[in-house]
Amino acid sequence: VFELTGRLFATNKPRFVLVHVVSPHPPFVFDEDGQVVSNDWRTSDGSHFMQEGGTLKEYEEGYRRQVQFVAKKVLETIDKVYAQNLRDTVFIVQSDHGPKSRLDYESLEQTDLNECLPILSAVGGPPELMSKFYDDMTPVNTFRIVFSNIKKDKMPLLKDKSYYTTWDRPYDFIEATDLVKK
Repeated sequence: VFELTGRLFATNKPRFVLVHVVSPHPPFVFDEDGQVVSNDWRTSDGSHFMQEGGTLKEYEEGYRRQVQFVAKKVLETIDKVYAQNLRDTVFIVQSDHGPKSRLDYESLEQTDLNECLPILSAVGGPPELMSKFYDDMTPVNTFRIVFSNIKKDKMPLLKDKSYYTTWDRPYDFIEATDLVKK
């Protein structure tokens, strides 16, 4: 994906490019330089990672190393695009959740929500767009703000809330907004 940058932005036509990078989720197979360091294919976070024989230390180390590698590649890609003087380019770098080393898939009470619910959310773009973002915003409003700014059609903002669900009951949403420390 990172190698496609030149071709994706080769014309002046508007582009919407969404890239979903699964890393740094398990399996933790890369080090901070992108070298394969493991062929361990445990694929779950939190309590499931531990049930598969992993340890907290392995999770934290693997997660850290893969975050370092992915961050380096994302920044290189952004630099390549900005080097082409595409000043109106908007970048959204957003995680779907934080680390989940202390997630219990079956218990809200045993889950560290302050670890897994806050996300990385970095947005770059023209100043008139950037002025619309605010503290304590949840990802539900990120694209609404961007598209409202680009299209000039106002999309109403939704309430900024966070939810937790268990593995066995994924549609039984438990609001956890007030359980996360600000």
